Formats: sequence, structure tokens, C-alpha cells
Amino acid sequence: MINLQLALLDPGKVFDSPQAVLLCQDISRDQKIMILKRWESDMREIQVAEEENMQGKDLVETYEAILNALHTLDADINLGDSPPTKQGG
Repeated sequence: MINLQLALLDPGKVFDSPQAVLLCQDISRDQKIMILKRWESDMREIQVAEEENMQGKDLVETYEAILNALHTLDADINLGDSPPTKQGG
């Protein structure tokens, strides 16, 4: 059984990849979206923290995988209305 509280706080500690979130049978679609959106937010924060250095390939691939997973769930994401900063502000 998935620790939903931990997954909502730190998705990377519960799931190996965004695809693993999609495949999880223990949580609802809405829970998957909440987890993926949290993961996406965390990834933006990491990008900000690493902005002075080159981003790792894994970081970019994980971020893209998160967005693809949200798209698969038909989650309400609109990259055209992205905030002016990576932090969302």
C-alpha cells in the first residue's frame, strides 16, 4: 500500500518515476494528479536552485516525464500561462 501522505510531501521518496505514479493501482486519478503536480513544483524549485550550474540530463528528463504523465491524466495544465519565474510567482 502506498503512503499517500509521504507521496504528497515528497513524491520521489515513494515513486521511482512519474510513470510509476501513473501505473499505481492504489490511488485515484485525482490523487495521481496531486502527486504529479507536487513533483512538478519540486522540480521547478530544483531548477531554480541549480540555475547557476548546468542542469543535469536526469532533471530535464524527469520534468518532461512529469508533464507527460499529467497530460496522460488529462490534468489541467496550461504551459502557455506559465508564471514568469520557475517558482511560480
